[in-house]
Amino acid sequence: MKIGFFCGTFDPVHLGHLRVALHVLEEFTLDRLFFLPAGLPPNKAVNVISPSSLRLEMISLAITPWPILGVSTVETDRVGLSYMVDTVKILKSQNPDSELFLLLGEDNLAVLNTWKEWKAILDEVSLIVFRKDCSSFILHPDLHSFQSKIFRSSAPVLDISSTDIRNRIKTGKNTDLLLPDQVQNFIINNGLYKN
Repeated sequence: MKIGFFCGTFDPVHLGHLRVALHVLEEFTLDRLFFLPAGLPPNKAVNVISPSSLRLEMISLAITPWPILGVSTVETDRVGLSYMVDTVKILKSQNPDSELFLLLGEDNLAVLNTWKEWKAILDEVSLIVFRKDCSSFILHPDLHSFQSKIFRSSAPVLDISSTDIRNRIKTGKNTDLLLPDQVQNFIINNGLYKN
């Protein structure tokens, strides 16, 4: 079985995330793809990310139409900093007979060699990398020996970001066509991102 895990904070999950997920499922013939929201990543301040319960609920609402998509709570269930090497060990133990892929934005690939025990990550899983803007992929020299484990997706670049969506909500601007309707309603009903 080929299983993908889409890594990110998903604060909030948006239509760009869904488009990339569905594209990657087909492009790499994955059997399942799980959104893997970050717990407490070492590269982000605690107060910058919304509580995991809200992010998990928004993801669950967004993926409802697609049973092939799921959500993993491996990172959000843990206490303390979430290092990907630890997450990968758990994912491998839960899926010992499956081929696992981490779906990452190109911005994460650019700094992968700074992650804790990054080589151990690439020993266990392959990466599927998608573009977040129109720049070209640049593979850090440290990663050249792992090229066979790094796949580039042809998913279309969509100019949608969670940061922009949060800013638009904070300033009272329209977010139509950026968010799934269920997620937009959840944000409105819960007064999220106003401050």
